[in-house]
Amino acid sequence: MTITIKNLFRLSFVFLLAGFMIACSKDDDKKVPTPGGSDKDALVTYPWRLIDVTDVNGNKIPENKLDVTTNFLFELNFAFAANNTVKAQDKTGQVQNGGTWYLKEDNKILDIDVSGFKGQFEIKALSNSKMSLQNDLKVGGVDQKGILVFAPVIR
Repeated sequence: MTITIKNLFRLSFVFLLAGFMIACSKDDDKKVPTPGGSDKDALVTYPWRLIDVTDVNGNKIPENKLDVTTNFLFELNFAFAANNTVKAQDKTGQVQNGGTWYLKEDNKILDIDVSGFKGQFEIKALSNSKMSLQNDLKVGGVDQKGILVFAPVIR
C-alpha cells in the first residue's frame, strides 16, 4: 500500500478533527465565553444592572422573598473599571457607593468589596451581554444559594 499526498492529507484531517472533538468537554459550557476579549474586558465595557435573582435551578425568586439589601441592588448600576475599582450608581448616575473588585481563581470568582454588595461570587456566566454570579442570599429569611443575573447598561 502506498501513501499518497492526498491520503496523507485526509488522514491528517481526520486526526485533527478527532483532536478537536476530544479537547471539547461539557465543562466548557458552564461559563459563557467572552467573544473577542477577556472576562475583564466584558466586565469593564459597560455598567451592569441586576435584572433577576434565581435559585441554582434557574427559577425566579420573587422580590418580596428577598431581603432589603438584595432588593436595593435592583436600583443600582455597577460600573467596574479596569483599575479594579467599582462604583455603585443610582439610575441618574449619582454615585451611591464604591469599592474594589478582583477576578480570582483563574477568573472563576469575582471578589467584590462594596458596602452592601460584598463577597466572593462564583461566576456562572460572563459575556458582553450577561453576567450571572452565584452566592448565598437570604430568601424568606433563610440563607440559600442564589444567582444574581445582570445585564449591561448600554447608553
